[in-house]
Amino acid sequence: MNNYYDKIIFKIKELIEDNNITQAKDLLDEELKMPYIPSLYEEELIRLNQTVNSLIKLDDDEKEISIIKIEEYLYGNDKQQLQAVSALFEKNLRNHIKLVQDYLDSKPNKEAASLLIDAMIEQELTNEFKYTKDNLEYTFIPAYLSKPYESEGFIQADKLLQKWISNDNPSMYEMCLQMLIHKIYLYLPLSYEEDEADILALSILKKISSLLGDDELYDEIVDKYGLKNIKIYEIES
Repeated sequence: MNNYYDKIIFKIKELIEDNNITQAKDLLDEELKMPYIPSLYEEELIRLNQTVNSLIKLDDDEKEISIIKIEEYLYGNDKQQLQAVSALFEKNLRNHIKLVQDYLDSKPNKEAASLLIDAMIEQELTNEFKYTKDNLEYTFIPAYLSKPYESEGFIQADKLLQKWISNDNPSMYEMCLQMLIHKIYLYLPLSYEEDEADILALSILKKISSLLGDDELYDEIVDKYGLKNIKIYEIES
């Protein structure tokens, strides 16, 4: 742990694991009130805050969420699935291997499934799992997968976006970064390789430029950095 936010996030996760939900919530509220939080850490703090809120909301009468309640929500609507997966972050998933695999077999909400796989990676599960997404079946062992923020593709794509736009257009960079984060999570259990970073970053820049109605800026960046030969792909909204 290299800095203040690493230590804070580690402490919050410890509190959640020990079922000290109120303390975790108080610490999160304190940190999220800060006027500036580095983007990567802010995303993690927001996710942890969602987890804590879900733990509170799923059952106001009990701070310890029953696995039966979680299972009920796992097979509910998209919002309920996200709430249930957030609650599972607080559980030792090694005790719920069958529940995890059954959920992955149920054609789950993609975002919820991605967050669950992230939790499986975080807990370094050594079981083999199967997950079908977009008609492709993936077999994977979470302990052997890269954490999304640590993948070479993400790191390099972020560096490219910083180089291209962070100084001249920081708000646009933040939008690109948020889309990049969303993409790397939805890509799980796969991760982007370093040699995919330029295509990924430029495709995201094109999408954000179009959403902002600023295609001229995109063209300027392509010309400035000699990116015309990179074949981008369309990113869905």
